[in-house]
Amino acid sequence: MPAAPGLVLFALALMFPHAGFLTTLFWILGTVAVVTGFTGFCLIYQLLGRNTCNR
Repeated sequence: MPAAPGLVLFALALMFPHAGFLTTLFWILGTVAVVTGFTGFCLIYQLLGRNTCNR
């Protein structure tokens, strides 16, 4: 399951809902990880100009 790290981050965000910035960070990173896992496209790499594909 390629989106497992994102799901773990979502679980952490739900376990610590009053952690303020840390909870928000878990939600953001979890969303990026899940979307990247399902689509194979990483917006962060695109913004940084990185490419890890062997073509």
